[in-house]
Amino acid sequence: MEVVPGAQTRVAATALVTRLLEETGKTPVLCPDIPGFLWARIQHAVLREFSSLVGKGLVTPEACDTILKVGYASRLPAMGSLEHADLAGLDLMNSPAAKAVWADLCNATAPSETPVGQLYEDGKIGMKSGEGFYDWTSRSPDEFKVKRDEEIVRRVKINRGGKVVL
Repeated sequence: MEVVPGAQTRVAATALVTRLLEETGKTPVLCPDIPGFLWARIQHAVLREFSSLVGKGLVTPEACDTILKVGYASRLPAMGSLEHADLAGLDLMNSPAAKAVWADLCNATAPSETPVGQLYEDGKIGMKSGEGFYDWTSRSPDEFKVKRDEEIVRRVKINRGGKVVL
């Protein structure tokens, strides 16, 4: 849970909210009051990059989502990005190969500069309209949401040391 104190928030109020979250089994993270806080910023950065790659015709939406869910996301409970950088070595993170990747990342400053903007302009706004990156007329949004929720609950149980029965 992101805890975002405002400019006039008292330290005691932040401490109280943090304690209450911890007591209810949540993991509070103190965040600055910046656009998107922390989680949404990462979500947008990933979307920006994947959208750019799809727009260039280099990958499919399915490839992006698969590599994120099956590859990258499966490692996140064990290791964050900065822990991974330390593990690999910051010397490797400054190598010519890493510099080439960073230089090649999408630097669009607005969604309209990526396929997100084009889809929006075409009225394809995702599940609501039946089409976005995916065709939701041939794929059940309700079934997708049920499976998503089941997976989130399964992972929360694992993270809390609970037993998952299949």
